Amino acid sequence: MHYVGIDVSKNKLDICLLYDGVKGKRKTKSLLNNEHSACMLIAWLAKYIPALQQVNIVMEATGVYHERLAYSLHQAGGRIAIANPLRVRDFAKGMGILTKTDKVDAYILALLQCLKTTRCLATSSYRNSRIEGSPMPSGCVIRRYPA
Repeated sequence: MHYVGIDVSKNKLDICLLYDGVKGKRKTKSLLNNEHSACMLIAWLAKYIPALQQVNIVMEATGVYHERLAYSLHQAGGRIAIANPLRVRDFAKGMGILTKTDKVDAYILALLQCLKTTRCLATSSYRNSRIEGSPMPSGCVIRRYPA
């Protein structure tokens, strides 16, 4: 299994791909956070992984900035988890990682998914509820789970 951590901000996505768990290789990438981000991310992942379903993707809940990406990746068949930022930070401190940069945060998210396995979004509730003011089509929701 492969793990992707995505640090989401208003303008940028920092991505860390962990091959085969903690001891495997690591690849990083930065993308602009816009309507094309999901397509660019999927194309980049396709260079290393044959199917999106073989990847566990985790990102922090960052206001509304993560929602479009999470929805798009979910629609493409990705296994998406949304983590609580405070719990992610506590996890990093527990691992002895005190550095706080976007690339390090993406790595920590991937590591969290690898070691702790945060729960993925539930497909039915993702389609049946609505987030007010969301840039996504009505009828979609992102469930936030603790790390």
